[in-house]
Amino acid sequence: MKKFLLLGLAALAANVQADAVVGPVARIYVHDNIVNFRLKDDACKLESTVGNTYWRFSLDSQPETAKAWYAMLLNAATTGKSVKLGVPSCDPENHQYIRYVYQDY
Repeated sequence: MKKFLLLGLAALAANVQADAVVGPVARIYVHDNIVNFRLKDDACKLESTVGNTYWRFSLDSQPETAKAWYAMLLNAATTGKSVKLGVPSCDPENHQYIRYVYQDY
């Protein structure tokens, strides 16, 4: 049982790592309570053929978490530090909602 649980956690960790994007914040804008942002040298969003596409999250759903994420992005933009995003997949043609954001210090 213990071995099965550890294998499951390892698979989950590998899945999270595979769907992550890291970089300093290049641009942030808010429109209709949606925070839209881009990361510098983001291979996914820079490949877009339709123009600028963004990572995003809503300030309306889970507002306390969203406010914390927004503050984290503003801090990262100010300091030039990188953030790490959990993303569903890379789709350079569309704006995409993130799963999570965090910053290492």
